[in-house]
Amino acid sequence: MEANNELNFVLAKDISKDDETFFYSNPSRINGIGDPFIIRDHKTGVYTVIATSASIGFYGWDSEDLVNWGSKHWVYQRPENTWSTDSYWAPEVVFYNDAYYMFYTARDKSGRLLISVAKSDSAAGPYEDVSPEKPVFDFGYAIIDASVFVDDDGRAYLYYAKDCSENVINGQHVSEVYGVELNEDLLSIKSEPVLLTRPDSRWENPQGDWAWNEGPIVQKHNNEYYLAYSANMFESPAYSVGYAKSANPLGPYEKAQENPILATKQLEGISGSGHHSYFNSPDGTELFTAYHTHTVPQKPSGNRQLAIDRALYTEDGKFVVNGPTESYLPAPANDKQRVLLGSEISDIQLSEAATALSEASGDDASSLELAKLFDGILSIHPDQKVNDVNIQTEADGNIEIKITLQEEHNLAAICLVSSSQKDNNIANISLKINDKVSNLGELEGTNPRNHTLAGKFDPITSNEIVLIIEPKDASSPISLSEIYISEKLN
Repeated sequence: MEANNELNFVLAKDISKDDETFFYSNPSRINGIGDPFIIRDHKTGVYTVIATSASIGFYGWDSEDLVNWGSKHWVYQRPENTWSTDSYWAPEVVFYNDAYYMFYTARDKSGRLLISVAKSDSAAGPYEDVSPEKPVFDFGYAIIDASVFVDDDGRAYLYYAKDCSENVINGQHVSEVYGVELNEDLLSIKSEPVLLTRPDSRWENPQGDWAWNEGPIVQKHNNEYYLAYSANMFESPAYSVGYAKSANPLGPYEKAQENPILATKQLEGISGSGHHSYFNSPDGTELFTAYHTHTVPQKPSGNRQLAIDRALYTEDGKFVVNGPTESYLPAPANDKQRVLLGSEISDIQLSEAATALSEASGDDASSLELAKLFDGILSIHPDQKVNDVNIQTEADGNIEIKITLQEEHNLAAICLVSSSQKDNNIANISLKINDKVSNLGELEGTNPRNHTLAGKFDPITSNEIVLIIEPKDASSPISLSEIYISEKLN
């Protein structure tokens, strides 16, 4: 097909900073941090990321769209004549009874790590200690990484890590995750803490002299509790996230077989993805996770940077994080733009000689395979081939994918995500809408920085999109894992 640009397609990397925000990419410009937590102010709608970031407190950065962040500002500063000295770590905030409560870790004058609470009427602070003279939580041993979950019935729970600095079991320094119910004031416990997880899975290096389960955080979905945590040392490339499920907030919890769910593994140029938190897109329809990676992956250290990626629950109850990524992806949905849902796709058809390869049998096997292109699950690692969609043609020439929507939309952007395979066999992709055609280029997909082909075009109203894909080798299948189609709202 002759190269053209009737849709005025512009690659994400070439979009002006002053133009509409359709895309984001990791890492953000925020670095020198760790343990990021993102909270949205219920009055202003502004998001603030608060993180391990200063020797005497915590910095924050504000954003309206989760893509463009402002300058850092103080969220909390150590007051004079307080119980704490340094090691201000892992802040997490919960909005409760019309106030924001920040739970954080700090070191007392004896050197022990403990947990306290500061309060504010604004998500962005400033926060002031509710108990400057002593830590709110002191169980007689080192504790870090506090996280609070408030259940549907209003009961609140504190999750934390019993820290390996003091927790020595049979000569091994071990960080373990505990949980305890809180009283209604959030400042005192209602029961005794319960052990929930400890490093006992192979990927958590349970036989090492030091082993970690830390950074716990809980979500509830379909009446099940999902306790996610980080394992391995935070300065290690192997620092990763796993999760466990339970029918009750205080367990017992069973770890997922598919762990870890957020890990760099062998990804080129990314290291130490972990200690995450959750937040929703501005329009409330998408779940995201914030996490850190090492700023200099070749020299992992405490210098870390902010990253965000989509997360979701599958129909069979698994929890998925689409990361770590460093390619352009659709920005979190807001009142200006959003990604169309899989349920808004009415039909996907291939050119006559093409078929979607499937291990399943039956007349609908190819259609079910094609539906995976809009299931929201990305292929990040080579071991995620189950998320790939492989399309084979029996004839020379291009493969066409015709996508029909349930109704017309004001289409404005597209993002194609490569497969788990190093070579997706894609030489070139063109986009056709209402007889207008633009050449998008090649989807390389060989490393995390070119794993997507993303860009925007002049808004056009239609209920049909056609992708024309030129294989490198017509005798081999082309491979994708996801297609994001975005519409402009205002």
